Amino acid sequence: MDMFQELKKKSWKKSILATIIILAVAVLIWLNSLDGVFDLIMGPQTLEEIEVEDINSQYVETDIYFVMDCFAEYVTKSSQTNIERTQWLYYIIPVGDEEYMAVRVNPAVGDILDDICDETWDYLSGYANGTYTTYHMTGKITRMSGEELTHYYDWFEEAGFTQAEIDQYALPYMIQNNMVGGAVFSAGVPEAIVPFAIVGLLFFVWGVVRIVKAATGGYQKNIKNFILKNPGISGEMVSADYAAAEDLGAMKIGRLFTVFNKGKKSYILKNEEIAWAYLQRTTHRRNGVHTGTTYAVVLRTMDKKMYTIGLANEDMVMRALEQYAIVAPGAVLGYSEDRKKAYNADVASFVRKEQELRAAAEAEARAARAVAEAEAEARAKSEAAVSEEASDVTKRDESL
Repeated sequence: MDMFQELKKKSWKKSILATIIILAVAVLIWLNSLDGVFDLIMGPQTLEEIEVEDINSQYVETDIYFVMDCFAEYVTKSSQTNIERTQWLYYIIPVGDEEYMAVRVNPAVGDILDDICDETWDYLSGYANGTYTTYHMTGKITRMSGEELTHYYDWFEEAGFTQAEIDQYALPYMIQNNMVGGAVFSAGVPEAIVPFAIVGLLFFVWGVVRIVKAATGGYQKNIKNFILKNPGISGEMVSADYAAAEDLGAMKIGRLFTVFNKGKKSYILKNEEIAWAYLQRTTHRRNGVHTGTTYAVVLRTMDKKMYTIGLANEDMVMRALEQYAIVAPGAVLGYSEDRKKAYNADVASFVRKEQELRAAAEAEARAARAVAEAEAEARAKSEAAVSEEASDVTKRDESL
């Protein structure tokens, strides 16, 4: 397989999951915003103009001047402070000729509806000629379910309604205050749905760009730029070196170049530019319990750049270092704190000093091997001489 095709395939595998998540987020945002954009364009319908039997999921506005009661509240509790906070309040209002439905509002609006509720019962009890407080509500009609609907029906039972009357007059719908489409804007600014939809569009474009980039080799831009900036290096040269390289999964070490992936992006280094390479072993713990160990080869270059390439296991890292001992003989191999200090202080001096130490060690090793070979040769000659003398004695004995 061609080098760029193989790298594009790796980039695609690395990016596909995140791309799917990004596109899914875009779809979720749109599901909660495009309907709202349509609602804003069309504008809210007046609740009083909708026939009771046609109530469904309309975006509506209405003036509330009668409230029967607050039948439920939704309370959240902080896990850190243990403080409870009321997030929503649920009220019952009359609609149509004899029917009722619910409205859901935040606590600030609840104070207004509580006043209207007091005025409503004063009027129904004959203590007042009518109500004088009104709240203008705009929101989305949704069908109730779960605990909301249970508490709603419970109120009617406790108020003395029969099951037949509940079925006939208690509509299972509520208006969610400041809801547009599928999003609630508690600050009362439903126009915010438009930038919300734009965010969804941006997520979608981001996902599409990732797909196009992976399919067209955009994540191999670093390698293409590397070839352009080095006139003496051709794509064919890099591809040939890559084809014959040592394959370690996340990286390939060739005679001239090292090609590797970091996430979805591909990179290339000249082996001669690698100043230092070593094993990085990272132990992972969660709540004090060992959860695993990861391994990486760390490459530090002559221009003080660092690349950490995760490999499958420690054996893979050692194979990489063994390969660098062959293809990058000038590189320093192995980690120590002293080496880190020396590298950070002056890379050229660090490499030169390490090469001198290596050369001295190799010379000492060669001298030791020469001495050992000389001693072995002397022993062999001595043993041969002793063997020859013993043979002569044997022959003389036989002649006697």
